[in-house]
Amino acid sequence: MVQTRVTSQRQIGYVPHTSVSGEAWQCVQTGITDSAGAANGTTLIDSNGDSGAAHTFAGRYWVRCKDGDNENLMKRIAADDGAGTLTLENNGFPNQVASGVAYEIWLSPEPVVVVDSSSGETNMVDAVRAEADDYWLDFYACPITGNRRGRIAKITDHVSGSGTFTLEAGLGGALAAGDVVLLRRFFEASDIGPGVSTGYEETPMDRLDGNRGDGRVVSKSGNITFSTELYGLAAASASGSAARRAPFSHMMQAGGYKEIIGTSSTIGAGSTTSAISVATGSWENHPIDSVVTWNGEMRFVTSTSDGGAGVDTVNVAPPLTVAPVDGETLRGGITYRRNRNGSDGDYLGVCLEYEVDGVRYTMTGCKGNVSTVDGERLMLSWDLQVDHWVREIERAPYYAGSAYPSARPIMATERKCWVDTTATDMGGITASLNNEVAPKSVQGSSGINGRTGFGHVSTAAGATFRQLLDADGELPADERFNARTALAFTVVYGGGYRTSFGLRIPQARVVQDPMPEDAAGMLDAPNVLRAHDPGTATDGDGTVTRKADFMVAYG
Repeated sequence: MVQTRVTSQRQIGYVPHTSVSGEAWQCVQTGITDSAGAANGTTLIDSNGDSGAAHTFAGRYWVRCKDGDNENLMKRIAADDGAGTLTLENNGFPNQVASGVAYEIWLSPEPVVVVDSSSGETNMVDAVRAEADDYWLDFYACPITGNRRGRIAKITDHVSGSGTFTLEAGLGGALAAGDVVLLRRFFEASDIGPGVSTGYEETPMDRLDGNRGDGRVVSKSGNITFSTELYGLAAASASGSAARRAPFSHMMQAGGYKEIIGTSSTIGAGSTTSAISVATGSWENHPIDSVVTWNGEMRFVTSTSDGGAGVDTVNVAPPLTVAPVDGETLRGGITYRRNRNGSDGDYLGVCLEYEVDGVRYTMTGCKGNVSTVDGERLMLSWDLQVDHWVREIERAPYYAGSAYPSARPIMATERKCWVDTTATDMGGITASLNNEVAPKSVQGSSGINGRTGFGHVSTAAGATFRQLLDADGELPADERFNARTALAFTVVYGGGYRTSFGLRIPQARVVQDPMPEDAAGMLDAPNVLRAHDPGTATDGDGTVTRKADFMVAYG
């Protein structure tokens, strides 16, 4: 007997862009080669293009041939000797780069590590990578040059001030100065649909001598769609530690969401089901509208109080089933709030890497829509616009098999719903997390088109269920579509220890007339809700904080 498993899931690697201002590709240098490169296409030589120092263009830069046998092709620069010789990633260009070839060097928005030093297998330093402490926690270091090329190691710590990364064993030895290391997280996806294209503009006919030009290549563009299952967190955070991200959590920024990370605390004496005392840590560990979990139950933080050392209070809703016990851990979670910067506001995208049958796509500036899809397994459906892409006909230089997420997906049966503090049966939920975006174009010459970001045109959050309650109980069916309620609407997917995903509309109102729906053989009138102004809350120092009008959360 042979047992097999058939799956439509494939792996996607990604890395978040870390600043809006640095998301566009930037042409930093042009030139013409003055010597032929290696016969196998792995080098480009221009002694007049001296960068001034070794490693200047390594890793973060790509070269594009403007003419010759490799016209319009791009390759990442793997090494720069500082004297005009550029060594290209992997197999380089398919053809030798001859003398007299015009080229451009482009700075990519993709965050990349170029090693300054490495004291051993579990250490690498790059002072350029100055993101916040632990920003790269649980990402993977994937060397693409040097003796560690093709290995992979998980990042377990990141110190911003020095750019120091701590790695799990896996590289087999220390990295060398100048080694290029990609930063990647990986998740499984299904129904992947990449659709990329290169624009082409024909040259008008020359009416003087009857000749027709070849035209020119213009901007690249495209989109990619895929679905991902929602996974629980790999490990809960200890008291005093920041919440651990789910495998694709940084992806939420591509849908226009800002990440709010909570920190775990130690629970103090005298807690109730809705007011939790904090003994170690403080109210500042738990921002308003963030989530906390205790004993497998996810709750949203509604307000906080600063009562002095050891007597801070975190207020939550809905109430816990029982009061927490002194000395236990109140675990911080991660909340994603919709970015409300208005029609001119930009938000961060991601870089995606997708490979199949030896063809690798590197896609930058990916931004767009993300929606929940209810079913046996709760899914996220992504539809992202691609700002720029590079296709390479060769296998990616690393094997990421160990990076597959292992936590089981959340089942639809593991779901609870509250309207305010009252449990409610759910007929189903759909939520468009970000349903419309528009591009803002910037630098766009020579086949590269960068965008500083996307502006929100409109955003809507919705939920459909068969009960809508007010303070006095259920409303008559024929009045529901007129209802407006200030009650919170919360849905939590998951159960037991791995409760990990929640949707919340702090306040809601009906936005369209009910449409008849067959419910167990009878016509029923579902209600469609949309968030409205949720108001404000007070944090522990008395500051009034604007509450998010729609949130998704891991806990």
